[in-house]
Amino acid sequence: MPTPHPHRRRVLFVATVVAAAFTVGMLPPAFGDETPPTAIEEIDVAASTLANPGQEVQAAGGTLRSEDGGWTRSHRVCGDITFTSAAVAWRQSGGHDAEDDHGGHGVHVTMRWGDEDSLGPAFRTVALADEMPDPGEGDGFVATPVVWTDEARCLEVRLEVPDDAGLRNIEVTLINASGTASRHTVLGSLAAGLREAMGRIWGMETAAATAPKPKLITRKGWGANESKRRCTPDTAPRLKMAFVHHTVNGNSYSRSQADDLMRSIYAYHTDGRGYCDIAYNFLIDRFGRIYVGRRGSVSTAVVGGHAMGFNTGSTGVAVIGDFTSRTPPSSVMQALKKLLAWRLDVEHLRPTGRTTMVSAGGSSQKYKKGQKVKLPIISGHRQTGYTACPGDRLWARMGAIRTSAERRGMPKIWKPRANRDTIQVGAQTVSYQARLSSSLLWKIKVRDENGNIVRGTKARGMRVRWTWNGRLGNGVPVPPGDYRVTIATKKGSSRARTAVLTTTVTA
Repeated sequence: MPTPHPHRRRVLFVATVVAAAFTVGMLPPAFGDETPPTAIEEIDVAASTLANPGQEVQAAGGTLRSEDGGWTRSHRVCGDITFTSAAVAWRQSGGHDAEDDHGGHGVHVTMRWGDEDSLGPAFRTVALADEMPDPGEGDGFVATPVVWTDEARCLEVRLEVPDDAGLRNIEVTLINASGTASRHTVLGSLAAGLREAMGRIWGMETAAATAPKPKLITRKGWGANESKRRCTPDTAPRLKMAFVHHTVNGNSYSRSQADDLMRSIYAYHTDGRGYCDIAYNFLIDRFGRIYVGRRGSVSTAVVGGHAMGFNTGSTGVAVIGDFTSRTPPSSVMQALKKLLAWRLDVEHLRPTGRTTMVSAGGSSQKYKKGQKVKLPIISGHRQTGYTACPGDRLWARMGAIRTSAERRGMPKIWKPRANRDTIQVGAQTVSYQARLSSSLLWKIKVRDENGNIVRGTKARGMRVRWTWNGRLGNGVPVPPGDYRVTIATKKGSSRARTAVLTTTVTA
């Protein structure tokens, strides 16, 4: 079980609710005279997520270390709020006096921010050890300055680990002091509700360019008591598949009782079974409403407790009910298709495809520890466990779920990849590949840390294939650094979700 520590992901809201909130909530924040509320979201980033063996940055015991100093891998977090500034903090042992190539001291951090599909150029900042308060004041964390980001939903971070330092308990803090944090503020919620209602009245909904994110009931929305979480769950390097479950709780609960049932499952898993958190990453009630389960599952490959031996690299979606002999209602089927279409599209996974998983072993699953198993990317629990889950009636519809999830939000880019993360100019090349949902015009663009396009290509087909030698079009080598590689395509007015890869070029 992951090591508990006190700094867990949490959302805090500091706001004064005034009698005029309804009126002001119908207008943009600038029209109100009250001070906008401040929303703060703190997100833990596991050391294992940032470990980068290619740069010899290792994670052991929850601490990042590097023998000769090096950069971690990039990690993206997408908050539950729209933020306008951000900072990164961590606990640090050693390395406070490490001098960099520019004569400065401290740990370098790069940040990129934007929406779920597109991040801007990198911004580099430094956490200075001499900015720490005296002992006994503050929480003992080393931190970057707060960086203004304007409105954004996702932040990508990367840290340079000094050769004599240990970094642990890494936290990203997202802040919105503009009153535009959307659904988590009273004013933002009212404004969002008005926009939604006006969209229904006037029919002004825009066509979905990708598999759209479905409406999710947050942990706060269903009343999760965060003090019940026993630890911070681990995260996998990437998401590879999804398991479908049923909770076998029965189907007689009413609409108003569904959140009560959610809290009951949560309390049983944590208090009764000693789980780190609720076992499932997402849950769906029989009315088709989707709930966020295990903390962090919306934006990261959080390791759940739903499929013994195969939790790492999978997301678990449980329908609240028993579908052994009861046919799942259409509302459940639609919710499953929407959720899986969106979550897998974020990872560029093909819903009808297959993937290879490695069993971690366990008494209730079918495969020995270390055994490689090829599974459907959308699997029922019974495919790996000694169980009838997700019930015969839901199991019989797995094929339809896969097909429908694949068709939602076309066109799509599947399995984008590079044959290596780092190249040395003149000695190595990197090959990029991906599959497309149909024969399409596709484009690859390589951008430097300032967002400038240094190389690119385009072609048509169902497969993306291109090799780059780390040089400009005129043959001149690009400067050493990190390069952001995007693969994009569209069909008519609908764009596929952009695939983003990172290539490090060395001299």
